Amino acid sequence: MNPLLRAHPNGLRSDFYLLVLAAVYHADGLWGEATFDLCATRAPEDGGPIVVGGVEDAVDAARGLGFSADDVRALRGITALSGVSEAFWEQLRELRFSGEILAVPEGSVVLPGEPILRITAPLIEATLIETALTQAVTFGCAVATRAARLVDAAEGRRVFDLSAPLHPSPDAAARAARAALVGGVAGSGLTETAIAEATPPMGTLSSGFYAAYGALDAALEAFRVYFPDVGYVSLPPGDMVEGVLALSKHRKNLRVVRLDHDDLDAPARRLRGALNVAGMGGVLILGGGELDEARITKLVRQRAPVDLFAVGSALSQGLPNLGMAYKIADMQRGLELEPLRHPGAAADPGVKQALRYADHDLLCLEAEARALIRAGATPLARLVVSEGERVLPREPVEVCAARRREQQAALKPGWTLRRSPGLTALLG
Repeated sequence: MNPLLRAHPNGLRSDFYLLVLAAVYHADGLWGEATFDLCATRAPEDGGPIVVGGVEDAVDAARGLGFSADDVRALRGITALSGVSEAFWEQLRELRFSGEILAVPEGSVVLPGEPILRITAPLIEATLIETALTQAVTFGCAVATRAARLVDAAEGRRVFDLSAPLHPSPDAAARAARAALVGGVAGSGLTETAIAEATPPMGTLSSGFYAAYGALDAALEAFRVYFPDVGYVSLPPGDMVEGVLALSKHRKNLRVVRLDHDDLDAPARRLRGALNVAGMGGVLILGGGELDEARITKLVRQRAPVDLFAVGSALSQGLPNLGMAYKIADMQRGLELEPLRHPGAAADPGVKQALRYADHDLLCLEAEARALIRAGATPLARLVVSEGERVLPREPVEVCAARRREQQAALKPGWTLRRSPGLTALLG
């Protein structure tokens, strides 16, 4: 267990109503285990698959569940909680996640209705992690799905995520950066993520750097002296040909020139021509400027001489709304486990697993899954946390990105989600 998860408990990040529910469950003696599913309820607007992201953040959030003495003291000061028993506050002080988590690995492609996370834990614990889990998987899946669309649109040209400054917080930027790598981008501009995920950081020399030196040649010479092997620069502001001529003095050190424009085709052609004339035919053009799937697709079809793409707002705004829902599916009443079919419960009752076949996925009860797996079906979710402790390590992002490519390439037309006879019978 990472000691930081215990040093900085995250219980106060739960929605307040969930704390109220936990207090009611405690007072009423609902201390048994329950199973919750976290599923998407909507498909992306383009009709393609959902790319799973945010799972690692969700696992960390669940294992970070806890309340410090200061947290409990603050909660006791809320008037609405004045009637809560001393026993509940004592439980909060000792509360840790002790359950199990089955998760679909990041980079997997799934359909609405398939549990991305399956949580089995004492009801109070499973309730109090709802907010953090839903946040992590909602955001992670949305970014990974969008990143995959951008990468596919580029048809083999590398796409880089430079969205970090556009996110509302450092935490959001870091989560987005990992999810984008899972979706297949070639690199991130966020240093923290590049180090954590062992990927090369991506960045270009900015026009502000030129301004700081007051003279283009002085700026480029300083850059060459201290970073001779980086060679990623932005096209100097002003006349394009003059800018290329200024860059040509440093052609031995240049590898990439960034060009930002709302319509990159014509400017990129002019830049390519100017670079070739200046003896820099091997320098690549990195295109930026509010790029999204449609614009990248258009540039590829136009055969625009844009070798690499830089995306920003596409990974911070307008993300797909996948309608993530965290719903109870099964709970212990006395000595019995009961699949829940009441309003407000999961759409599919019981403890479930999703299985993959060549042309469809099958949602079934865990009891049915065992025989089907022995017969050759592939389970989507796997056990990641048992009794509160990780049993599978965090995966490198390149493994997740490769999984996405392989699974999406294997999908057949008409790929759908079906339900097993046992699950259909429970649905009535």
